[in-house]
Amino acid sequence: MTTITTNTFAGGKTQRGIGTRIMDALVRMAEAHPKYREAQYLASLSDDQLAKLGMTRGDIPARVYGSRFI
Repeated sequence: MTTITTNTFAGGKTQRGIGTRIMDALVRMAEAHPKYREAQYLASLSDDQLAKLGMTRGDIPARVYGSRFI
């Protein structure tokens, strides 16, 4: 039989390293950015809907991020 033990804080929450917490915060900041949300919205559209906007999936990064993406 295998037993797995984790370090926990009071209340049973698993302890995570500082690096993981920093990365999680950076991801949350990026996901909250309006350009990220716009890219997510465009990616959620069907190919037909994108075609009506005159674009393809490959056009999404350039449309959202402009020259900064290149």
